[in-house]
Amino acid sequence: MAASLGGLDAIAFLALGGTFVSNQTGTVLILAMGASGTAQVRAVLGITSLCCFLIGAGTAGRVLPVTAAGEPWPRHTRTVISVAVLIAACAILTSVEAVDRAVVVGLAALAMGAQATLARRVGLAYLTTGFVTGAAVAGAMSSPIGDRSTDWWWFAVIPVSALVAGAAVTSLVSRISTEVALAMLAAFALVAAVMTSTHPHRVRSPAAAR
Repeated sequence: MAASLGGLDAIAFLALGGTFVSNQTGTVLILAMGASGTAQVRAVLGITSLCCFLIGAGTAGRVLPVTAAGEPWPRHTRTVISVAVLIAACAILTSVEAVDRAVVVGLAALAMGAQATLARRVGLAYLTTGFVTGAAVAGAMSSPIGDRSTDWWWFAVIPVSALVAGAAVTSLVSRISTEVALAMLAAFALVAAVMTSTHPHRVRSPAAAR
């Protein structure tokens, strides 16, 4: 999932008009620079991305339980599948010249908003997708120079490496075809959905799910 978000942000910035669909801090900064006249930006893309991200996050928040106590991973599969479907739709619409890029950006941001909420709902606060700074801080706090947790590498190295790899690979593939790159990211999300459905059932306490 981290790889798909890194790839989608790369696609949005490089091929869909210079905005982000997951890193909304970047979106707000781009809009601010555009408003100040220091950068040439399509404001409609940034606004669309931000609004759709919030809608996706809010909708997923209504669907998913606040805590996952007693709930198996498969409960969350439908949200991951919806992310895959939205990304696949982006791949299809990108190939249609009549479709404005804002539509593709909106669908991608909708998917990323839902994905960010899902990361919180399954109790992986340090993997709240789109916040590399948060993951890096959590990793540093848990590393040998901080709290000395044995799991410090999981808090930062894994998610950040996956995000970077996703962005780098997608950037290269998008040089050949934006549609193929988006289809690849949809496949990533679909693999994540399959992994959630095959994950062993486990009961999580309310404290662990927050």
